[in-house]
Amino acid sequence: MDFEDLKRNWDALGHDNPLWSILSSQDTWDLEEFYATGRTEIANALATLDELGIDPSGRALDFGCGAGRLTQALGAHFDEVVGVDVAPSMIEIAEEHNRLGDRCTYVLNQAEDLSVFPDSQFDFVYSNIVLQHVGTKLAMGYITEFLRVAKPGSIVMFQVPSELVTAPVIAEVGFRADIEVIEPDLQGDEPMRAQVGTPLPTTISVRNSSPVPWGDAEEVRVGIQWFDESDGGHVLIDDGQRVRLPARLMPGETVDLPVRIDVPNAVGRYVLEIDLLQELVAWFKDHGSTPCTVPVSVAPGPGAADEGGADASANGHASPGTAEPPGPVIPRMEMHPVPRDVVEALVRVAGGEIVAVLDDDAAGDEWISYTYVARRLAAAT
Repeated sequence: MDFEDLKRNWDALGHDNPLWSILSSQDTWDLEEFYATGRTEIANALATLDELGIDPSGRALDFGCGAGRLTQALGAHFDEVVGVDVAPSMIEIAEEHNRLGDRCTYVLNQAEDLSVFPDSQFDFVYSNIVLQHVGTKLAMGYITEFLRVAKPGSIVMFQVPSELVTAPVIAEVGFRADIEVIEPDLQGDEPMRAQVGTPLPTTISVRNSSPVPWGDAEEVRVGIQWFDESDGGHVLIDDGQRVRLPARLMPGETVDLPVRIDVPNAVGRYVLEIDLLQELVAWFKDHGSTPCTVPVSVAPGPGAADEGGADASANGHASPGTAEPPGPVIPRMEMHPVPRDVVEALVRVAGGEIVAVLDDDAAGDEWISYTYVARRLAAAT
């Protein structure tokens, strides 16, 4: 997605399911438990820095602050903290749950850089599980900006995946599956009904109709795609939601998977396509398997405007009388790497040095990921 789509996407996530979109290890979060994870993470990060002989203090920046999970935690260790995010919906939530008073400031930044901040503003810059979602080119720019806004001698600590873990490729005969929606019960050719802004609860049945077992190593998943029926079948989202299969599915075995499918946030008629894919290798349909396709009619959701059926929310809909709205947004999280050698070069060019490169699992099993600790060097005199 381009930068405009990125802004709309994360604002939509902030409206739809903000805590899960920030930390997807659970489907739902108790608010206190959610913020407690931030305190644990920051305590661990500072303990790591302590082992490196580093004890930052002063003014801290939390890049990609979301709902302020880490910003609030940084407040226990720094005199002043600033959280910055691209999504107005996230900033609104963060401000609502600010417990630090004037020591904490949240800044909406909808630019492809950090020009909202002058040079040399922060004693500590921190970012985790953010750069991986913004796109490689943008992430590279932001890494450079981290060093610019950091004070000479101060520390920048950030995480980003470097490369994919290569999975074994399924044999050609293994790309065969029978897929159907078993709930809700579809009535003939009638479209499935959905509402803007409301995830669609479904149960998907998947049968391994090939002679090949699907296991953990192959990363076989259910993939969701959407097509715009009113636009000649134009692909709306071609790399959408993923659903993991059980650890192993033998030939002839069937599994039923409950899934809450994200719905386009514009009224219209769509085609929902459900297929399997071997992650990073191929969709099953590209090898002759038949995906499940379901027509879906999306109606206005709760809170839609009365006039003209337009939704005046911040998710990409226009109020009556405004200019033509942008296209529908199906909130999603994409993954993008920045190779380690590129990160290290960026830090050097931006006037910094790498202090440590730490293995982490923040990007999941499919990725080799690192947390980088860098120091901005003093400017040459």
